[in-house]
Amino acid sequence: TVLGAVILLSSYIILYTINPDLVGGTLTLPKITMQPTTIPPPPPGGGTSQIAAQNLIGVIGLNQFTNANPDCGNPYHARQNIQDVAAGNLPAVCSNQCTNSCTAGGSSGTVNLNPGMLNGLAALWNAGFRFRVTSLSTGSHSPSSSHYQGNGVDIQILFADLTLNTSSAIWQQARNFLNAIDAGAFCEEGDGGSNSSCSPIGSGNAAVDHIHWTY
Repeated sequence: TVLGAVILLSSYIILYTINPDLVGGTLTLPKITMQPTTIPPPPPGGGTSQIAAQNLIGVIGLNQFTNANPDCGNPYHARQNIQDVAAGNLPAVCSNQCTNSCTAGGSSGTVNLNPGMLNGLAALWNAGFRFRVTSLSTGSHSPSSSHYQGNGVDIQILFADLTLNTSSAIWQQARNFLNAIDAGAFCEEGDGGSNSSCSPIGSGNAAVDHIHWTY
């Protein structure tokens, strides 16, 4: 009993020496406060669009983006669009019929290329289809075109040797593949009309000029 009393007394003295509150019946711990973490905003053209653009270039190669005869003059073409976004910048957006100057991010300064659209193109290439991107956010389109929102793309289907594919069946398969990702692809004639047969062979504007895809 005496030994136990000594142990209890010794424990009391040790705890009281460390902190009197430990033996006073109450124990108050200092409040721990967490400072909020401030996450800096991404660069204007960064984030998933930049990653998707870099990936798409790595998959299909930069030469598969058209830079010849741009509707709105140099450097407003698909190749420059994808290069800008891959570099972390916003793509140039042109107005209908190129009546106004093309500006990065469009009039709002916020338009970027849709990463889902870019990833869909990479998936199309990986599925074995060969194509050329002829228009992204620049060029002459209808005033409300999805191109000017960063959600539209035009492509031409190619043979394995990268010459224009003349098989309507292959064009249809490519269109259907894109629609399986996100419905919004159709074969477009030179005059802007939709052509369900997707035949790239014909006279003048009667022939399908490209597949337009709105993501």
